[in-house]
Amino acid sequence: MDKAKDLGQVFTPASIVHQILDEVGYTSNNPAILDQKIFEPACGEGVFLYAIIDRLVAAAHRAGMDNTNTARLISENVWGVEYDEELFISTKSNLLAYCEQQYNLKPVLNLYQQDSLTFGHEDEFDYVVGNPPYIRVHNMPAPMRAAVKSHAHSTGTTDLYVIFIELGLKWLRAGGQLGYIAPNSWLRNTSQQKLRTAFIKGRQLRKVVDFGHRQIFDTAATYTALLFLAADPNPADTFRYEQDSDEQYAIDAPYARFEGTPQFTFSFAAPEGETFLTAVGARFTRLAQVATVQNGLATLGDRFFFLPPGHPSLIFIEPSALLPAIKASTYKGIDQGLQGIFPYTLTAGGAVPWAEAELDSRPGLRGYLENEREALAGRSLDSKALWFHYGRSQALKQVGLRKLVISPVVAPGQVSLRTYIVPADTLVYSGLFLTETDPAWPLERLQAALDTPDFYRYARLLGKDMQGGYKSINPRTILEYGLPAYA
Repeated sequence: MDKAKDLGQVFTPASIVHQILDEVGYTSNNPAILDQKIFEPACGEGVFLYAIIDRLVAAAHRAGMDNTNTARLISENVWGVEYDEELFISTKSNLLAYCEQQYNLKPVLNLYQQDSLTFGHEDEFDYVVGNPPYIRVHNMPAPMRAAVKSHAHSTGTTDLYVIFIELGLKWLRAGGQLGYIAPNSWLRNTSQQKLRTAFIKGRQLRKVVDFGHRQIFDTAATYTALLFLAADPNPADTFRYEQDSDEQYAIDAPYARFEGTPQFTFSFAAPEGETFLTAVGARFTRLAQVATVQNGLATLGDRFFFLPPGHPSLIFIEPSALLPAIKASTYKGIDQGLQGIFPYTLTAGGAVPWAEAELDSRPGLRGYLENEREALAGRSLDSKALWFHYGRSQALKQVGLRKLVISPVVAPGQVSLRTYIVPADTLVYSGLFLTETDPAWPLERLQAALDTPDFYRYARLLGKDMQGGYKSINPRTILEYGLPAYA
């Protein structure tokens, strides 16, 4: 078992633990913690629990408490859960030994080996802190996947950490504080719109410390942020956003900026960047009014459908089954010579999938596909798709249209992005493309508007962090771009 992938075991640096505990107010000079409960729902090796015990013991000593009462406080107020039985046993044993050797204390630890999804104890804790497991839904065991689907913020692509955020708020009692380190994908991913909306509607979001592309964990390439929530609505009109990456800044973001907006991302910039984004947003025409933007074809098996020049099978596959193809993420305006197998008939309404009988009149194609049949049939296909069709129907309707191709990856150090117009009947995959919907804005004019320093700056400010300072930009963000009148 890969415990990092299957159980989400990525352990937290001590500096992050202390930053989270300081921020939520669980400090040794806060006498209130003597009567407050704190919970770590995925305690792993116990790095949070060691720090919690140290702080609680220091607070007890400040209050003049003896060892018997100090041990009682630990027993009553420090709680944890760990899913992995082997890790739970070693962590509990090590924590007990630490209490005895470091402080001469013998508490009865409230540590449990179970799934936090079934833990209960709602409205019980003053603090919930930790590093929730990061497990994508397709890596979850079936019982966990079924349990996750019952939660309000579950989606088809839910990561387990999102459910731990939802549960964390339920575990808090009135006045409680939550502090997590979690992937920063919830800030911008389309799939986490419900979560962002809930934060704004409930005004429970207090602070975000976004590490951008800065790597916090030595053992995992994960882009993270600290998230601080409260059980009670915020009496203030703003929450705090701090960027702690190559660029460092802090702003107070008003809740009103997002209220009443059905689709939004938590995308921020330093003051001069915010001024620029405001100016772009005030332009008269948004790209969504004159064009569509979408991801390319999704075959779920590109190596079978897109063949490079010289591929031996191209000798046998009938030309009627092929169309020119480009890989948008690497396209530089030069014909790559790719040929795409296209088991569809183009009509005025889009692309009509072939029945299997269509393969009988194309023996070369059938022979090629039959050799790969097991792998092709093993894809997670749309419900009505046959084994030799593309995995998804996305972008099929646009095959017969001209397209403006754009890579979703925005590199650092450029002056502008490069877009390319490709002719109709060209298969575009692994990237994004635009199609025109307003005759006043043909592709040539859209290209002139996007191949600019302005759009590059916009994409850098609002793109999702990637390794090496790269950013990725999604269709929704592109559609929100305000087009300059001079283009």
